[in-house]
Amino acid sequence: YVGLAPDYNTIAAIDFHQHGETPGIGDRIQDPAWLASWHGKRIYDANGRAQIHVGGAIDPATSAHRIDLISGASVTSEKVGQFVQTWMGPEGYGPLLSRLREESARP
Repeated sequence: YVGLAPDYNTIAAIDFHQHGETPGIGDRIQDPAWLASWHGKRIYDANGRAQIHVGGAIDPATSAHRIDLISGASVTSEKVGQFVQTWMGPEGYGPLLSRLREESARP
């Protein structure tokens, strides 16, 4: 689950109800500290493109869209980032969220 703030861009919370990850390794995607690191991250850039990303070099220009990897579970945490990127992109909920952002910006 991904909970969004009223701007339909900022992540308020993320949680995984079910997964098949290896206990003690990949299941660390449920670690409360890692889940909390998603809070306040922005999914879309100024052009409305999904830019959320897990891992990679720290770049101040993209820090609002970047979440750290889980040490020892880098593949799983990268896949979580790809999952969110895909579902918030044009083939997922992206068009709906774009419309909701536009509607909420109207007076």
